Amino acid sequence: MSRVGQSSLGDGLKVYLDEVRRISPPNGKEGERLLRRARRGDARAADQVILMHLGLVAEVVQERCRDAARVPDLLEEGNLALVQAVGSFDASVGQDFRTYARSHVLRAIA
Repeated sequence: MSRVGQSSLGDGLKVYLDEVRRISPPNGKEGERLLRRARRGDARAADQVILMHLGLVAEVVQERCRDAARVPDLLEEGNLALVQAVGSFDASVGQDFRTYARSHVLRAIA
């Protein structure tokens, strides 16, 4: 499956993808702390986790999508899946959040 190149995307979408890829995911300790706070209902922490993982959604969509016209819809579906992943993640299971979120995004855009 060939991926969508940025040259086939509209300017606004290119800017969005470039911006979300610049946001660094949290380091191990910071990420764990934010996820614990989000799990306890801290909306700010949940928002930070989501923001720091938008690049993951963009990465998955670009890897899996061949039709540039579908990219905005798939990003939206992937972002919703990311929000759901933050709400349902249980660190005690021992899975890495990024892996967990990626599986949610893949299911959502399949």
